[in-house]
Amino acid sequence: MRCRLWAAATLVVTLAASRPASARGPELERVVVSSRDVDTAALLPELRMRRPDVELSEGTRARDAAKLTIERKGSNLHLELVDEAGRTYTRDVPADDDIGSRALATDTAAFLDAVERGDVEPEPRRKRGRSKDDDSDQAGRFADALQFGAGLGPAVTIPLGADAGRGIIGAGDLVLRAQTLHRLIFAFGTRIGGRTGDGHRLVRGRLSFGGGYRLTQDRFDMPITGALTVEPWSVKQQGGDDPDLESDEVMLQRPASLIGIAGRVAPAVLFPLRDGVTLRVGGALDLGFSGVAGSAVVRARSDMGAESNTVFRVGGLEATIVLEVGVWVPWAAIRRPRR
Repeated sequence: MRCRLWAAATLVVTLAASRPASARGPELERVVVSSRDVDTAALLPELRMRRPDVELSEGTRARDAAKLTIERKGSNLHLELVDEAGRTYTRDVPADDDIGSRALATDTAAFLDAVERGDVEPEPRRKRGRSKDDDSDQAGRFADALQFGAGLGPAVTIPLGADAGRGIIGAGDLVLRAQTLHRLIFAFGTRIGGRTGDGHRLVRGRLSFGGGYRLTQDRFDMPITGALTVEPWSVKQQGGDDPDLESDEVMLQRPASLIGIAGRVAPAVLFPLRDGVTLRVGGALDLGFSGVAGSAVVRARSDMGAESNTVFRVGGLEATIVLEVGVWVPWAAIRRPRR
């Protein structure tokens, strides 16, 4: 009798010890969500309400986190979760083309719950090797990351140093951005502005090209870029001779374009629109240094009787403040066929 009881107890303990390993799935603490077919910006807030214990973010690469990919396959949405250990879990969810973010968030949260409970078996592991699928995945990741942005707004340039008051100008500022993998961005900017004073008119433009990195956290967005700049400018006297141009006590025959460098930070708040398009509202601070060959600051001087008066100054160290309104448009939204 004792032998039978001992055998039964041993069997119960063995089954209890072996069950959690097979019945319990991975514990999800951080999940990165990406999709070319659904609006992840609208999905994430709904999903956070259903899974507040999971740190959710949008992106294409998952470091120290699980990655959830959502893509359309016919009349279904295919959910694929790759945990930190590299195990893959999948589920197909029936979904119309116009499925709402709330309904999709509910199905997605149920999928994550099922994975953690161990109700979804991981896919069999395959031997890794370079294949056409790998190339396709890499191209897909690039397409997921590719976004185009534009920002437009009024700007004020404030020179730093002597004669600063003679160099303040108002301008219009336009910047075009393209984001690629790893949130690296390329930026092209143009600015044109001017001012009048003492019977003179200054017109100044700027072209810039550079690159940098885009910081994002939830609805906070801040591209940080550096750029090379070229700034054509001209100064005229109304109804008289043009003023003399002086650079480090050297007289210039004509206005020479300023060549320089600039750094720019552009913090903004994102507002989701549709199809992954987001409106960004914020500002930008631009710090630049420019000058002509062998000099920095150029001054336009006009004779005032026996004295020479500085009318305008351009170049040197300058700060520009911009009020920027713009958008980010993902490549997926551009190539998505219109209905």
